[in-house]
Parts: sequence; C-alpha cells; structure tokens
Amino acid sequence: MSHIVTFDLKSGYHDFLWSYSKYVSNEANKNSTIKIKSIQINGIDLASYNCNYCVNSVSASGSSICEYCKANSYYDSKQAKCIECPSNRYSYPNTLSDFECFSKRKCEINDFNSNYTECKDGNRESHFFWNDPLLCDNSGMTLPANKVEKCKSCHNGQFLKNDKCLFCNEG
Repeated sequence: MSHIVTFDLKSGYHDFLWSYSKYVSNEANKNSTIKIKSIQINGIDLASYNCNYCVNSVSASGSSICEYCKANSYYDSKQAKCIECPSNRYSYPNTLSDFECFSKRKCEINDFNSNYTECKDGNRESHFFWNDPLLCDNSGMTLPANKVEKCKSCHNGQFLKNDKCLFCNEG
C-alpha cells in the first residue's frame, strides 16, 4: 500500500511529524512494520545545487532519486545491476551481495495476513494475502478461503458504529 501526500507551504521554517499507531489483534500481526520509502521536497531556494552520488545503487547517472534492489534480489557491483536470488532463497531490500540471499523456510501462519471489507447490510468479507515481500516458501500451500461474516465485532482498538469499524481515540 502506498500513499502520496502533498503539502503547499508558505515560505519559512516548518516541522513535519510522522506518526504511526499499530493495533495488534493477534500474534500474526505483532511484527508488522511501516516503511517510509521516500521523502521529496521541491522548490527550496537554499537547496544544494550539486549532485550527490548514489552508493550501491542501480540509478542511472544524473538520476534525481537513488534506487536500490528490491527484496529477493541483490546488487551485483561487477554488473552494476540487481540480480534475483535463486527461487529457494530470499533477501531483504537493498541487499549488497549474493551472500545475503538466505534459504527460505516453509511458510507458516505468521506469513500471511487478512483484512476485511467495509460492513454492508450487517456483513463483511475477509480477504487473505501473503506478506510482501514473501520471505518463505509457500509452494504447496494455499491461503484460507475468503469468508463472509456478520459485523458483530471489530479488531482490537476499533469499535462498531453504523455498520463500520472505526478506530478508537488515543487513551
């Protein structure tokens, strides 16, 4: 899931604050994380007019952004490009050598998540999906089937109002 947020600001000094709240409803969601991939600021009079070189990056010379290898691949400095790890191995994003492609273990219940549609006519549907990036071997495994259920409860940290699960206020 990706969000782009834009702010029009008057000149002057500004502080930005990113805040993230996590409601853990089960052991499978305990280690979920959020990642800020990029922050771009345009129109700054005092910006540097020199190019900064990207280190261990697959960006072309003169690029405005440094791009790195995605999960399940590594940067090969001799070829100056990203190479996929073998199918039975995985790596984290921005991996710098094939030594960081690790053996995949068999997937378990913690390797997938679910979400729900909005409540409609007192019902909602659950959808299951593999974690992304997938760092385990899911061959021969299937996700649980989607199911329709009554909107009788919400996840921890939410409450039901007018057939919708809303987040509780802090505190």
